[in-house]
Amino acid sequence: MTQRAFRSPTVSAGLAHGLQQYAVAIGQSPAQVLAAFGRHARYLSEPDYRIPCADYDRAFVQLAAQGDEALFGLQFGAASRLADLGVLGFVLLSSATLGEALRAYQQYQRALGETLQLDLQVQGAQARLNLLPVDPSAAQPHRIEAMVAAVHVLIAELCGRALTWQAVYLPHLDGSALSARRTQAAARLLGCAPQVGAAALVFAATALDQAVRPSGADASLAAALHAHMQRRLQALPSEGVATRAGAALRRRIKHCEQPSLGDIASDLAMSPRALQAQLQAEGQSFRALADLIRQETAEFFLRRGATTREVATLLGFSEEAAFSRAFKRWAGLPPDTWRRQAAPAQ
Repeated sequence: MTQRAFRSPTVSAGLAHGLQQYAVAIGQSPAQVLAAFGRHARYLSEPDYRIPCADYDRAFVQLAAQGDEALFGLQFGAASRLADLGVLGFVLLSSATLGEALRAYQQYQRALGETLQLDLQVQGAQARLNLLPVDPSAAQPHRIEAMVAAVHVLIAELCGRALTWQAVYLPHLDGSALSARRTQAAARLLGCAPQVGAAALVFAATALDQAVRPSGADASLAAALHAHMQRRLQALPSEGVATRAGAALRRRIKHCEQPSLGDIASDLAMSPRALQAQLQAEGQSFRALADLIRQETAEFFLRRGATTREVATLLGFSEEAAFSRAFKRWAGLPPDTWRRQAAPAQ
C-alpha cells in the first residue's frame, strides 16, 4: 500500500483553548489539563498557532478519561457558543438564512480545524449534514459527539430555536453500557434517538430558509468578515491535489459509490489527465489513493463490528467476495482475520 502523501491536518489553537477552558470549568486540575496538551500548552492563547489533529485528539481522549468519559464529548459540544468561533461566528451571524450560514461554515471550516469536516448535501425535500473525518481510522467517539452536539446548539443560537432532526447517525454505537449512556444523552439533547451509521444529521430542506437572528448584517461589515476569513484560509499551508482528491473520494465512497478518475476530476473541476499528472507530481496515483481511502473506511467500520457484507455494500462492491479479495490486497489479510487481530487494540 502506498504511504500517505497528505499534509498532516491541524486544528487552530483557539479550538484547543476552548477545550482547555471547558475542562477547567468542569473542575479538572488546570495543571493536568495543560499537561494533556504537552508541548503545545504554552501556545494555546496564540490565535495563529496550529496543533496537529493527532495531538489534539490525544488531549481530547485524555481529558475525557479524567472526566465523565461517556458523556464528555456531548457535554463539551453542548457548551459551544457562536462567540467561541471568533470571527467565523460573526460570519455565521451575518448570514441571512441558515442555509447561507451553513455554506459559509463549510467554506471556512479549515481555518477552525481539519479533523472533522461538515458537508451539507440536499436531495429533494431532505438535507443532510455529514461529518467527515479527515482520517476515518483515527476518528474517535468523543470528537464526533462533540461536533454533533455543537452543530445542534449553534444552529439553535443562530435561528432562535432548535432544529427538528429527522434522523441522527453515529458510527460507534455498539450496545455496550457506555454506548447506551451516550445514546440516551444524545437523544435527550437532540430530541432524536441516534442510529448506527456514518456520522450525520438529517433534517427538512425547508429549514435552510429559516432566518438567522438577528437577520443578517450590514453588507460592508459582512464583506469585511468574509475577507478576513479568506485571509486566514490563505495563511494556512496549501492543500495538495491528493488531499482534495482524497476528500472527494471520501464523499463519494460514503454514498456507496465506486468513483472513477473522471468522477473525481469532475468534482475538482479538472480534466482526468491533469488530475493524474498532479497526483504523480505529489508522488501519488489515483488507484493507490482510492485504495487507501477504501482501506481506511473499511478498517474503521470493521473495528466497530460491521460485517464483511455490510462493509462491502458501503464501499460499493457488488459482491462480498470481491471486497474480501480487495481488502486482502490492501491490508495483507482477509477482513474477518484482520478484525479478529485488531480487536485486542480497540
